[in-house]
Amino acid sequence: MPTRDNDKQAAAFFAERASQKKSLAAKAIERRLEAIDEPEKPEKDPKLKMLLTPHEAGSQIVVKWKDVTYSTTEAKLLAGISFTIERGARVVLSGSNGVGKTTLVKLMLGQLEPHAGEVTLGQSVTVGYLSQEHEALGSTRTVLTELTEETGIDEALAYRLLAWLLVPRDKMSQPVNTLSKGEQSKVLLAKIIASGANFIILDEPTNHLDIVAREALENALREYKGTLLVISHDRYFIDAIHTTENLRLEGGFIKRT
Repeated sequence: MPTRDNDKQAAAFFAERASQKKSLAAKAIERRLEAIDEPEKPEKDPKLKMLLTPHEAGSQIVVKWKDVTYSTTEAKLLAGISFTIERGARVVLSGSNGVGKTTLVKLMLGQLEPHAGEVTLGQSVTVGYLSQEHEALGSTRTVLTELTEETGIDEALAYRLLAWLLVPRDKMSQPVNTLSKGEQSKVLLAKIIASGANFIILDEPTNHLDIVAREALENALREYKGTLLVISHDRYFIDAIHTTENLRLEGGFIKRT
């Protein structure tokens, strides 16, 4: 008859074997990474530049707001606002904390329904979205596998993109769920860039990023060829990514400044 000791020994044996398999897989990825050249800046690297160009241009009117009202139990956040964002615009959405900027984005994404009026995304508009407090990534796949399987790009290009966003080489062979919040932000940004989205929305994207990583993000966004909407209080960051329009949410209304 099997004993509990035998059961424990068997469990330990299989756990060790699984650990060895993971270790071998990580080492195999590291060997492949060592064979890949260091990435160049995107303006010199046609493959990286290709990633920063959306798969399709999308509609001329990216999003249209018409008389949109939205209230909470505490306050009326949006009071019949109307505006449009056109293809190729690089928009910063500003306003004090709590005025409804994130609510506005959720309405745009269809995560909330307006109480009056309508929000319409253009046909063939594809959205990449990074929320302010994105949920931790629970994937047990390696960073490199996560990016290639979620976006369809090849391993060499995934490496070049991750390295360009300053994800350390040794982190690329680690499970995604073991990364820090800042490192996971970089992986999410890489997935958004590689998705081919023609409308990227970033809510306080420099949260959890150090200065060097912020500069890498600035470089990426300067090269991005689609439509961009960024919520940020960081004046230096806003200037660095060459925004063309400023929408300020104040008192329930949108003002162009």
